[in-house]
Amino acid sequence: MGRIGTEPGSAGAGWACDGARRDSVACRCAYGCRDLAFAVSLAGVFRCPPLDEPAQEEVKHGFVVAVLSSYICRMMKTDASEGFLAGVFHDAGRLVVLNALADYGRKDSRLWDPEVARRVGNGAHGPLGTLLLERWGLGGTVRECARHHHKPGQTDEPLATVVAMADYVDRLGGSTESERAERLSENPCPHGPGLSAAHVTALAGAADAARNDPMLGAIAG
Repeated sequence: MGRIGTEPGSAGAGWACDGARRDSVACRCAYGCRDLAFAVSLAGVFRCPPLDEPAQEEVKHGFVVAVLSSYICRMMKTDASEGFLAGVFHDAGRLVVLNALADYGRKDSRLWDPEVARRVGNGAHGPLGTLLLERWGLGGTVRECARHHHKPGQTDEPLATVVAMADYVDRLGGSTESERAERLSENPCPHGPGLSAAHVTALAGAADAARNDPMLGAIAG
């Protein structure tokens, strides 16, 4: 994968913004059938009532991060399919936590509190996700992104920085493209190269398109 540059808005950042960003995301994004199948399968593997609501949100978040990671990779002229796969699985450990708490909560219903799941997941999802992906036979790049997407500087895998950026953009939230862009402008991404105004607009548009993709409802079910 190509290097991520450090100059905001420069060719060295490996980015090129254009007016066709919506043609590059969601249905026309460069992810293969294999990767989409993985996205769909996550929702089926991790059914954890009464924590289904946070689990479904994690599956949705994984899809959006996958689309954003793929989109960033396309702009950097690197492997968009690998970016999608790494994005889908970056928070798989959170689904493991939700699944476990849903099970153990039958003996102690306090474990069904979504806030408990969030706190446990924050600390454990990286290592748990890495272990799960290793057992599923996923490659080292995907596992590195799962382990280090909150601190990509701890790995030499450059795709971890791409996933970290995508994760950050979606977690900022926003109900509209303009609100997403405003939040990203006011809260610059701490990972990767500095973002120009054009990059902020492009990422906000890609995130908004992914969040409104009809495929998302089908995946999260």
